[in-house]
Amino acid sequence: MSASAETKFDDVMVAMDVVDTIRHEKNLVETELSGPERERALVAKLRDIYRAQGLEVSDDVLQKGVAALEERRFVHEPLKPGLNRTLATLYVRRGKYAFRSAVAAVALVAAVAVPKTIYHFAVAVPKERAAAELNMALTEKLPRELNDAVAAAVLVARDVPSADVQLSALERTKQDGLAALAARDADKARKAIATIVDIRKQLETRAAAAIRERESREAAAGLTAEAAALIADARAAAREPSAAKAVETLAVDLERVAKTGDRGAFATAKAKLVNLTDEIKLPLTIKIVDRPKVMAGIFRMRNNDPRTKVYYLVVEAVRPDGTAVPRQIRNVETDRTETVTTWAIRVSEGTYSKVAADKKNDGFINERDIGSKPAGALDIVWSVTTGGETITKW
Repeated sequence: MSASAETKFDDVMVAMDVVDTIRHEKNLVETELSGPERERALVAKLRDIYRAQGLEVSDDVLQKGVAALEERRFVHEPLKPGLNRTLATLYVRRGKYAFRSAVAAVALVAAVAVPKTIYHFAVAVPKERAAAELNMALTEKLPRELNDAVAAAVLVARDVPSADVQLSALERTKQDGLAALAARDADKARKAIATIVDIRKQLETRAAAAIRERESREAAAGLTAEAAALIADARAAAREPSAAKAVETLAVDLERVAKTGDRGAFATAKAKLVNLTDEIKLPLTIKIVDRPKVMAGIFRMRNNDPRTKVYYLVVEAVRPDGTAVPRQIRNVETDRTETVTTWAIRVSEGTYSKVAADKKNDGFINERDIGSKPAGALDIVWSVTTGGETITKW
């Protein structure tokens, strides 16, 4: 670029700056340009402004700036309203208008498409799905459920005696269900299936009762046979009237319980008869207790009155092997029955004195046996005089 061209360009730039300075100095423009000599005054004012900034601008450039302002050479003036301005505005704002147009287009498409979409997913699709489910239910699910329900009911009916009424109702309901399927009536088909399920439950209740009854009969038969064997053994063991009477009392109870098939009640009754039979079979000897520090005889009297004195010998029941057997003894003083191995039997004063003398003679009781219970009997046969009263504590 040549020096003259560069200088010219700089002058133009300065002139433009001059115009810009004048625009920002509103008072300067309004005051200085309003009277005569305004151009010279304005040039002088501008010169001072630039000098204050350390710039030296020639009057020729300043005059050109003032002239340019007057000619509005560097001022942008918008187009007047009209076709040209409208076209220009459309071109400049084409991106903004394009976006708005796109939004409007989308809104228009949505306004048309959304209701259709909502209808499709909210109405059409559920209706299609419901139709498909109904068709599957009528062709696959309900026929299978109907067949399964009938088969289950028939299977249960095999264990039910006299199930003709239920089987007839079952067949009628099955036909109703098949007719409902043929008519594509799912509700009636389901109702028929539910009725068949109820029939099956009724049959199950009867079947369970029949099974319990059969088991009870079988149990009763087995328990009755067992009871008969136990009773026969007890009767054979009882050799005296009191034992036989005791056996018959328990035998009646055992036979009655056996017929009910109640195993728990049978076990209780059986235990009683078995214990009685063992008691009857066992031979026992009633001996006076003769051990160190154990009293062999005692007496009782009321209010320390010798005239009321009664005498007892302390005894025990012994097996043939010498072991003592627990016995159920009623205490006449308390009227309670207790299981004990030693008890006291009331005897006469003479018997009591005789035993005391025997003990005093050598420190031992030589004649200890005073009673026995033979095998086959329940009652004790006493070899001493006694009224049978007993006590368990002294």
